[in-house]
Amino acid sequence: MEKTLTINISGWVFNINEDAYKKLTDYFVKLKKYFSKQEGGDEIVADIESRIAELFKEQNKDKESVIDLTDVEKVMNIMGQADEMEEEVDEIDQNTNKGKNKQKKKLFRDPIHAHIGGVASGLGKYLNIDPILIRILFIATIFTGGVGFFVYLVLWVSIPEATTTSERIEMEGKKVTVQNIEEKVREEAAYIGGRLSEFSEEAKDVYQKTKPVRRQGLKKIENIFKTIGRGLLRVLKFILGLLLFLTGATALAFFAIFYFNWLPGMEFDTFFVNGLSLPVFMNTFIFDGKYAVLALFVISISIFIPIVMLVFMGIRFLFNVKRNKLFGNIAWQVWLVTLIVSFGLSYNTIRAFKSDATRITSYNFNEVSSDTLNIKLNTIGYYRDIVDKNSQEVIGQDILFPILHDGEFYGIPELTIRAGVKDHFEMKVYVEASGENEEEANNNIEKLIYQFSIDSTSIVLNPYFGLQNNKNWRDQEIKIELLIPEGKNIAVDRNIRKHFDLPYYWVKKLKENKADISFWKVQNEDFIKIEADTIIIE
Repeated sequence: MEKTLTINISGWVFNINEDAYKKLTDYFVKLKKYFSKQEGGDEIVADIESRIAELFKEQNKDKESVIDLTDVEKVMNIMGQADEMEEEVDEIDQNTNKGKNKQKKKLFRDPIHAHIGGVASGLGKYLNIDPILIRILFIATIFTGGVGFFVYLVLWVSIPEATTTSERIEMEGKKVTVQNIEEKVREEAAYIGGRLSEFSEEAKDVYQKTKPVRRQGLKKIENIFKTIGRGLLRVLKFILGLLLFLTGATALAFFAIFYFNWLPGMEFDTFFVNGLSLPVFMNTFIFDGKYAVLALFVISISIFIPIVMLVFMGIRFLFNVKRNKLFGNIAWQVWLVTLIVSFGLSYNTIRAFKSDATRITSYNFNEVSSDTLNIKLNTIGYYRDIVDKNSQEVIGQDILFPILHDGEFYGIPELTIRAGVKDHFEMKVYVEASGENEEEANNNIEKLIYQFSIDSTSIVLNPYFGLQNNKNWRDQEIKIELLIPEGKNIAVDRNIRKHFDLPYYWVKKLKENKADISFWKVQNEDFIKIEADTIIIE
């Protein structure tokens, strides 16, 4: 049965079999013999032992595991032999080992070349630039709002210090070998010696004697800043998490409300809103063709995923939950695919708004024999049915969106009343629509239906124009322009303001007049309010 020993290497306890122990002991004897003749040899050997202990810990993570001869040989191959450094390495070997001596740099704070906390010197090593440039950048940003000071504190807390020679070698992107440890120890000793040579012998003596006290004091200060920095980071993470969570939760609530039509009916002074679910709205007004269902699905997913990710990110920052990379990558890829598919499927819909067409029709009111034109609103039964706020099919009484009622579309006309240049009343109706081309846009105009009636004293305007036998809304609009001659009068029904899309000029005038019917006279191209008893209606 093979004998197992317990040894201590640089403060770490390991179990090792007898053959491996003999091999390792011989290795340490050679190292001590080689470096005993050199200044600082003890420190070099101590650093080598520390690195060997780290390698054994990496290879044998289980406390009960036993180091065997294979483990020792593997570590010796990584570290290199001391006697190999006694011979000159020929040029071929140097070129061969040049690439092997390199590895990925690690970011540490550099305490050897530090002026305060080693942040700038560590970043300089990692980025391969002069740390003086980084220090200048920090100082410059301190005097432009103090950002540099807080950034330095955060980096001081978050970047670990290179406390061992091995870490300072890794900081330069080199492998931790016997040769590199020797070079690093000598380099740092020469650097510190050069800095100390600037002091007098008495100053050097004071420096050496007070070194432990100063290190302890700096350590305390560093711990204080670390504690403060961790607290600030936690507060900032909490605030950011709260903002992300509230934003995501609010967006998710609005998405659900509009997607499933949970919006309660609301009635305002000049319009009402009853809501229309997002699927019905998209399929009715936007999409066209056999891929409408698929287009709705991918667009819904492309909107839903970013909202959910906002909520999850907020929860992560609030409760310090570790990020699930698999879930995040899958969500990102699905979102990207749905976004691309959404644009592809929406191509036909986008093309449906490519061209515009307008048709203008003029009407001369030869039937109106009076000097006063009564402008009335048609309030027959179908109008009351449309504005019934209990109907969940009504999206809103708004010029920008049509109304879906009983399977038919209705839009709200735009009405303008202005002074005319002719000696009789006149009306112009502008009908507009979009389409994939001009011909299709004109066909969409033909599908608009708007009715009004004229008698000897009045014009009665329907509150809506209809769009029948057409499944999709293509920006159809009707604009009505009433031209009133100089010196003529109009009597305006107050309900006109509550429904038609009017210019602000008329909205303000009709709002200031509380009467059901207000009277206006054209003077110098402006409308002057007059009293009803001054008008003689023939």
